Amino acid sequence: MKWSTFLERFNDCAVIEPAMVYAGESNPDALQAQLSRWVKAGRLIKLARGKYALAPPYRRVDLPLEHVANRLMYPSYMSMESALAWYDLIPEA
Repeated sequence: MKWSTFLERFNDCAVIEPAMVYAGESNPDALQAQLSRWVKAGRLIKLARGKYALAPPYRRVDLPLEHVANRLMYPSYMSMESALAWYDLIPEA
């Protein structure tokens, strides 16, 4: 897969997983090697095993830490206190 095709498909995704990339492709080994090359080139950031994010120059959306944390440690949730602090509804936060 070419970088332009990859970018067109996944520039709206905060976290990219290999299963998303492999969908509809015939050679997953070649795609895994390509993902590794893009990490070394600085186009992708490896968050954890099998989890990637686009590097800042290529990213169209922000990386909300809560969303990334949920994708890294699934299933997880945000506490009510954190949600209220997010919307500035509690003065202690």
